[in-house]
Amino acid sequence: MKKSLLIVIALLAMASLMAAMALTSATVTNAATIKIVNTEDALVALSPGNTVGNKENTARIVDGNLVFEFGRGKNGAMYGLQKNSEYVWESLFIVTNHSDTPIKRYFEATNVPDGVKIEMRSTFHQWTPGHAWFDITNKKTWDNQGYYGAPDYDVRITVSDSVDDDVYEQLQNMEIILYVEAA
Repeated sequence: MKKSLLIVIALLAMASLMAAMALTSATVTNAATIKIVNTEDALVALSPGNTVGNKENTARIVDGNLVFEFGRGKNGAMYGLQKNSEYVWESLFIVTNHSDTPIKRYFEATNVPDGVKIEMRSTFHQWTPGHAWFDITNKKTWDNQGYYGAPDYDVRITVSDSVDDDVYEQLQNMEIILYVEAA
């Protein structure tokens, strides 16, 4: 009986000691790094196209960011877009995935005025015909060409702007946004 009682007391003492050692909170510091780079050098890189669709530098790098200036023409002058017209910039810019994980791409054109429609399509090589158009006018739309952006593979993006007769605003505050998620 004494021996059993001694074992019970020893177990209770050990349980109390372990309860005292239970973790309530901790702060652990680990080294981490982040590198800030230009858009064309990033993990998901965006770079201007290098074909005839970007001959007037409609897509170009400004202060490290990819900028779109629709309506740019001869000698870099900003001419604008005519009403009742449609413009297509084949392979305007390139998306390159530098991660090890395939990605899905979503695009959105925000602040697009009424009467303007912006569509995109993907092309995997500059010499292959483009796929079906997808509308990104003021809505997030998946680049649903049935292809995920594999690591280190370029996808060329073609942009089309359609301008109706009813457009009174200029295309000044638009943004084209790329969203990605792991596939």
